[in-house]
Amino acid sequence: MAFFEQSHGMQINGGNFYNVAGSMNVQQQFPVATLGSQQYLPQLRGPSGTGTSGAQGSGGIPQPSIHGVQRSIQAAGSTRYQPYNGSGRRQITSNPHQPQVSQFESNMTSYDHSLGSEAPANNGHGVVTSSSREPGQHQPTTTIYGGTFVSGNIQHGSVGGINLLHGAVALAALHDSGESFPQPRCHPETRTEIMRKLHKWSLGTDLSTAILWLHGPAGAGKSAIMQTFSSELQAARRLGGSFFFKRDHATRGNAKTLFATIAYQLALSVSWLKAPISRTVEEDPSILARSLQIQLQKLISEPAQLRPIDENQKPIIIVVDGLDECEDQHIQEEVLHAIQNYTSQHHLPFRFIVASCPEAHICEVFESPFYCGRYHSVDVEKSFNDVEKYLCDEFSRIHREHRTMENIPSPWPSPEILEELVSKSSGYFIYASTVIKFIDDKYYRPTKRLAVILNGTSSDSAFDAPDQLYMKILSSVPHQAQLLLILCAIANFDFGPEGLDQLLTLEQGDARLLLRGLYSVLDIPEKDNSSLPISPHHASFFDFLNNPRRSGTFYVGSSHNRMGLAQSLLSLLAGEFRMDIAGCGSTWKSPLCFIPFITSLPPCTELLSPIKQLNPDYVFERYWDLKDFDKFLQWLKKIPGVPADLVELWEDYEYMSFFVEEFHSAMFHTTPNKSSVLPTLDIVFQIPGMQQLLQILMLAMMNVSLCLREICPLIGLTWDDLKNIICALRPIIGRDVNNIHGLADHMLHGSFFGEIYPWPTPCCDLARHLIRRAHATGSFKEGLKR
Repeated sequence: MAFFEQSHGMQINGGNFYNVAGSMNVQQQFPVATLGSQQYLPQLRGPSGTGTSGAQGSGGIPQPSIHGVQRSIQAAGSTRYQPYNGSGRRQITSNPHQPQVSQFESNMTSYDHSLGSEAPANNGHGVVTSSSREPGQHQPTTTIYGGTFVSGNIQHGSVGGINLLHGAVALAALHDSGESFPQPRCHPETRTEIMRKLHKWSLGTDLSTAILWLHGPAGAGKSAIMQTFSSELQAARRLGGSFFFKRDHATRGNAKTLFATIAYQLALSVSWLKAPISRTVEEDPSILARSLQIQLQKLISEPAQLRPIDENQKPIIIVVDGLDECEDQHIQEEVLHAIQNYTSQHHLPFRFIVASCPEAHICEVFESPFYCGRYHSVDVEKSFNDVEKYLCDEFSRIHREHRTMENIPSPWPSPEILEELVSKSSGYFIYASTVIKFIDDKYYRPTKRLAVILNGTSSDSAFDAPDQLYMKILSSVPHQAQLLLILCAIANFDFGPEGLDQLLTLEQGDARLLLRGLYSVLDIPEKDNSSLPISPHHASFFDFLNNPRRSGTFYVGSSHNRMGLAQSLLSLLAGEFRMDIAGCGSTWKSPLCFIPFITSLPPCTELLSPIKQLNPDYVFERYWDLKDFDKFLQWLKKIPGVPADLVELWEDYEYMSFFVEEFHSAMFHTTPNKSSVLPTLDIVFQIPGMQQLLQILMLAMMNVSLCLREICPLIGLTWDDLKNIICALRPIIGRDVNNIHGLADHMLHGSFFGEIYPWPTPCCDLARHLIRRAHATGSFKEGLKR
């Protein structure tokens, strides 16, 4: 176009020219005809000669791409331009008002890619004159001598917009994209209940549920469900479009082309949407670079509003998978706001299903007033039965297909091994599918590969899939130094978020902030369930954290991380006793649960200070396993330079625990025997406070199940007083269990100050103490309520 419009009086000798409905493209497609031989070409005439004749050309010519000279020959309909007959020279203008067609000869010319804008000159002397305007007085004409001419037909209008849209979409994000082949699919006869729910929702017309959120932890199988659902919708011709995000992918890792990709699919799958969508893009191509809100509005919402809703037509479903894998949390939130904004404001023939992990920021959007009550939620829950079905079928296939399995009897593996694998899966498919992929390797014997899995000696490559997933998630979380200590804590003990705040001396709520990016791998209880501990969605996550080869920098078992946790634990228990250490469970509040953890560390002086300061309230909150106490003492004595008084203190603690535990056991295993009197009984009761202590111990333990920490203040004794009373028995009765049982028997069946068990006076004193404490705390012990 510009070439002929600006170049006047120019001659071209020979060449190949193609008319593509308003554009001329030189050497882009195979020519379909050539000029006739020399004798059929017209003689040169003056510029005013016109002589034309022609006939309708045949169709089916491929549409060449638009390059080269623009608008040099503009066609209408399927008109073709041909060389002229002998009536004289033909003149072709860039905007012919009466396009004429002459016949092509049947001989076809071959295409030579080496040709440029000029082909070898035709042997004839035909002349074609082309000008963008009618040649005027001061505008010499342009003449073309010979050449090959091809005329093609391209319809303008919607095709142009679709082509622009096609160039902007992320084809790799489609559910059936070849790039992601083979796509994950639900195993036959699994996830049937979830699929039933999805299909039921897809047929609904309630605007309040036009959006469905499918959520579940990482590795739960959400993408497999969405792929299967998309395929079933496509088979039913109800899939409007799909977009499957993938973290860090060039086109699938962001939302820049999300709605453009969906609009492109809608234009192809819903016939009446093609023209308005294409027209929108053609009129304003900048839409493809506009905000998500504008793209959704202009490319999807407004075109859909041009046609009234057919109430008899089933809704068109739009699928968005892996939203949490889209870069930038703010963009994820913007996508959700955009979808909700237009589905709530307009009655559209679409229903959106969005799948993601339950990340904190995504949960907050769905829980906000903007979304409240305006979406349907489906949780991808654990399904041990589905995992078992999958493993059974896959093991049967491996047994059938692998030649090395010919002599292995069925069923393989045994039901016990199958049950173990199902249990390790935690009810999710990521572990099961990884195991099958590892075993189903044609270069190895399946029996040996299974043994590797069961023996825990699997190579790093055995769990590549979940490991890569965990690494990506952890790497995206900020404040990783603090995060490591938290991960070390929850991998070893049952802490809730509030308990972690106390353990690590964080500001209230900081632990939740640090764990905000791990909702896809951790089940973090809400504040109203703060008594529950944090737990992994999948057991393999803690296996990953405890394996240095698999977790790398996120390995929680390093000496540095374990030492940091030990110091935090001991420092916590050196402070004032608290009953509200949330999420830790009742057993850990004494050192009982972490003694094995402490003693697994090398004896070191760094731990001496917090051990010295340990609050006895925590020591006697629960009864100890005496083996743990002895193990702790042996470990304590190995610390270089440990003070003798510290060792003596813990030896006293150990004896106190031993005596109370044996005395408690003896109370329920005594038989009345008034003649059974300890030879040292008089000496025992000469110890100040001993009789009162034994009476309170017996009453409290047998009636209201109080521990030693709760008993101590009832009788107004300090820990030093209590230690002195109980440890005074060590040189008298030592660790003789029979003597302790004899003492308990005497207490139950003897008379003290004229009273026998349950001794009304001590009982009244104990009751008054308990009432005072209940009044002070505002609650009664469960034992008193009963």
